[in-house]
Amino acid sequence: EWWQVSLLKRTICALAGPFFNLLFIFAFVVINFRVEGAKIFIELVKAGSVGTSLLVSGNIPLGQLTGPVGLVQSFAEIIKISPVLGPLFCFLVLSTALWSINILPLPGLDGGQVLVGVMAKFGLPIKIARRISTAFFLALLALLAGLTVKDIIIALFV
Repeated sequence: EWWQVSLLKRTICALAGPFFNLLFIFAFVVINFRVEGAKIFIELVKAGSVGTSLLVSGNIPLGQLTGPVGLVQSFAEIIKISPVLGPLFCFLVLSTALWSINILPLPGLDGGQVLVGVMAKFGLPIKIARRISTAFFLALLALLAGLTVKDIIIALFV
């Protein structure tokens, strides 16, 4: 049972995904761009952090978000423009987005698993912690479904 594992082990497990996103980005840009790779990595981390903070603060309206359909369409356009560098750019954008969103302390995301784990450690009943995580995860799925429907409507009718 997940909740019976120590908080430290749950935290390590939850943060492994975002950490490996960062590690993957770093290794990829350093291998491909050598010295400039470290600078590119820092800029990608900054961009992910700024974008996420703008989203969380409400400065990016939900209407401007895109789901998987819109993302694939955008990536296809980028790859058409640059068949060689386009896939690299798409990979870096996707990895940066995964890292910067997944680290947020929202239940249902990796960062949220840490938050809920800490709350459970300090007295939140496990039953409630499970319900919070489930509710936020379902809300994230609903948001993803809504974005996907929006993207499909735009693709078909706009």
